[in-house]
Amino acid sequence: YTQISGSDFNNAALVLGTGDEADLIKAIYVDEDNKIDGNGAASAPVTVGNATDVTQAGVKATAVADKTSANVGEKVKYTVTVSGTAGADAENDTITLAITGLSDATALTPASGTNCTVSGLVITITANDTATSGTFTVEGTVTGAVSATLTGAAVS
Repeated sequence: YTQISGSDFNNAALVLGTGDEADLIKAIYVDEDNKIDGNGAASAPVTVGNATDVTQAGVKATAVADKTSANVGEKVKYTVTVSGTAGADAENDTITLAITGLSDATALTPASGTNCTVSGLVITITANDTATSGTFTVEGTVTGAVSATLTGAAVS
């Protein structure tokens, strides 16, 4: 182990060549978190984006990630908050969260809030002219750059 700075250490794994490379020694450096790609370079974090707020029938929705960047394989959690007073024709209107770059991020929890229910990544307003609120989360594993989109839809 070689101390780089503070409590950050590197260790080296030596790999001997084979065949025509039998007399070669190759060194691969791995940091303390084992963040390395197949070429021996440290993996770079990817961007994690928040969704642009959306308002559907008087109910505002936000989706905010718990971090702004992450390494592939790390967990990222989104918190979706809805609040407002549902309008006169809001019953059954929906707000949908779409996420790219996260595996297994398929369902918001818990399954309901005040005047709204959840199925997968879709929040449905359940009554007209009613105060609506809820805080929901979904977590997944980073597979690439992460982005989120919120969309609202009126159901007649």
